Amino acid sequence: MFDVAARLTYTNVAAWHRDLCRVCGNIPIVLCGNKVDVKNRQVKAQEVTFHMKKNLQYCEISAKSNYNLEMPFLYLARKLAGDPNLHFVEPPVVALTKKMTVDYPSFKLVIVGDGGTGKTTFVRRHLTGEFEKKYEPTIGVEVHQLDFLTNLGKIRFNCWDTAGQEKFGGLGDGYYNHGQCAIIMFDVAARLTYKNVAAWHRDLRR
Repeated sequence: MFDVAARLTYTNVAAWHRDLCRVCGNIPIVLCGNKVDVKNRQVKAQEVTFHMKKNLQYCEISAKSNYNLEMPFLYLARKLAGDPNLHFVEPPVVALTKKMTVDYPSFKLVIVGDGGTGKTTFVRRHLTGEFEKKYEPTIGVEVHQLDFLTNLGKIRFNCWDTAGQEKFGGLGDGYYNHGQCAIIMFDVAARLTYKNVAAWHRDLRR
């Protein structure tokens, strides 16, 4: 997504596309120009040519005026289903099982550490009570809400489970922003993961 009222955001589309292809391979991608309702549009529709070079779908949308918002999802659904005639019959359903905003204290918890140290398993054990034996590296970040009942009432940790594999790290520093607490995890059976603790701590402090 880029902002048609901010030319630099369109200039950076190539870098975002390159990162997606490097990590995810050949997946369906939609290029979206947002805020087409603004008066001071800097990137004209005819100037948007990146999608032609990369054979991507291009949609102009406006989140503010609710213009064309379903089009990116419809294109992706058709590509994923392999059916160009697929269409939506109902408006989208909010898929969150828990409210993002609550009336009790909540804190952003950043969980970092080398890949394979068990960060995701640790969080999912709290969520489901189950232990996941199969290792699948986290891509970028996963956010989960963990609620605990204390003697002072409820408390929520918004757990940002970040990628430990460097190639999946993406905007690691961006995930740290506004973090209020953190867990650094290492594997007691893998000495190198402990040696890298200092680097994770340095990144968090920075």
